[in-house]
Amino acid sequence: MSKAQDFSKLYARVASDIATALEDVSRLDVSNDKGNAHLASVKEKLGEMKLRFDSEITYLEKHAEWDNFTIAFFGETNAGKSTIIESLRILFEEKKRQALIKRNQATVSDIQAVFSEKSDALIDELSTRYVSFCEDVAALGDDIGALVNQTQRDLLSTRQQLEHTQQDYTFCKERLNHAQSDLDNTRQALQGTETRLSESQSMLGQVRGELQQVGQQLQGARSDWRTISTWRTGNSKGWNIITWRTGPPA
Repeated sequence: MSKAQDFSKLYARVASDIATALEDVSRLDVSNDKGNAHLASVKEKLGEMKLRFDSEITYLEKHAEWDNFTIAFFGETNAGKSTIIESLRILFEEKKRQALIKRNQATVSDIQAVFSEKSDALIDELSTRYVSFCEDVAALGDDIGALVNQTQRDLLSTRQQLEHTQQDYTFCKERLNHAQSDLDNTRQALQGTETRLSESQSMLGQVRGELQQVGQQLQGARSDWRTISTWRTGNSKGWNIITWRTGPPA
């Protein structure tokens, strides 16, 4: 008898025992109301248990597998479940696993042959490209050397131009300093001239005032009468007496 049949009989016996217990409880008769309520609760629970058990028995009879030994692993990702499973498959020499290993060994041999062929071709191609690359690098080095030489010549020319420019700048700066000094001297001389001009203008004003006074005096003198009388006195010394007389004639 197989294990599946044994477990089926076990399930049937348990289901029969539950049904028998339910029938025995159903035949009980209690005159007490409280006892009847308790008995009804027991019957209800036994009925629910029988229904649930019958449902589970039906599911197990339909889906249970007893011919193969099954192990399930539960755990987090990368915890090693697949490693354990593959180790067990190799340890128990699983047929599918052994066939896969043999097939992979043949595939590895083919891959090695193809890889050897491709690697030789790749090495030849790399050698050719390396030689071409070295030639390109050499040509690039020549171009860089020529560029460096030209840059050095341009730099030397630029330095010479910069030195000439510096000399011109120094000369212009000296000329500017001389011009600034001459401008300061001219400014000082101009300030002295302005001072003297102011003094001359002041003196000219004074002279003009004096001339105006003299003119006024001359105008006053013209309006007067002038009488000059000259006579010789009879004294022994012979003095000449000049008398100025102003006013109208007598």
